[in-house]
This record gives sequence, structure tokens and C-alpha cells, in this order.
Amino acid sequence: MSRGEWQSFHFGVPHQRDWQTGPLGSVDFLVRQQPPGRYLFVRLRFTGGGKATPVVRRVFLEFPRKTSLDLLPPVYRDNPDAEDFSERFLSLFDASIADLDRAIERYRRESFLRAANSDFQALKGDSRAWKHEAQERQLWEQTLSDGLDKK
Repeated sequence: MSRGEWQSFHFGVPHQRDWQTGPLGSVDFLVRQQPPGRYLFVRLRFTGGGKATPVVRRVFLEFPRKTSLDLLPPVYRDNPDAEDFSERFLSLFDASIADLDRAIERYRRESFLRAANSDFQALKGDSRAWKHEAQERQLWEQTLSDGLDKK
């Protein structure tokens, strides 16, 4: 798409030269240093071959940037340029660690559910144990109902 095709796009508060273009097909990138302000504007440009509609499943913005640099001693913030680089580098590292943490948690949850399902199937397959479980549930429900205020 040529620059001329975007002339009618209302850019709002930011100046046109303030826009940054991420690498084509990138899944994440760092926004270059900007002066402090109240707003972060995001624009996505969709392209396609006309046979299918482009889809965005998720956009995640981490703003303001919080990184593990906050956990390091102040000496890592002595030089403003080094601090900026460290903050940007650690934000990518922290995002990778967060992705791993989510994957581990998802695996733990799925493992628990598989085990619970397997145990449930085994219980259901044993008629004596299933009958005992039903009696236990009935006792539990009776105990709960006894504790309710009856008006």
C-alpha cells in the first residue's frame, strides 16, 4: 500500500513521523524510545489475497514497561543508555519466561484433569465403589442442608 493511500487516515494526536513500523510478520517488537506521554496508539494493517479475511487473534501491549530490572540493584540504572537497553532486553526475556510459565501451568492443569478423569472412569466402572460414592454424596448434601436456616 502506498503512502498516499493513508493520507485520509486520521492520525489523531501523534505526528505522522511518530508512527513506527514493526518488522513484517513479526510477533513482537520493541517500541523505540519516545518522550513520556499519556497515550499509546496502535494501528494494524491487514492485507490478504481476497480469498480469506485476515484475522488477529490477540494483541498484547505491555505498557508501561515493567521488567525484572526493577529487581536488580540500582547500579544497573547508573547509565541512562545502559538502563534503557537493559530494560528493553529484559522485557523480551521476561515475556519469554512468562510464556514458559503459562505453558507449564497449562501442562499441570491438563495433567491434573487427565488423572481426575481417569480416576472418575475407574470409580464409575466399579459398581460397589460408585454406590459408596453416591451414599457419601447423599450424606454430605444432608449435612449441608441441616446447617441451613429453615424459616
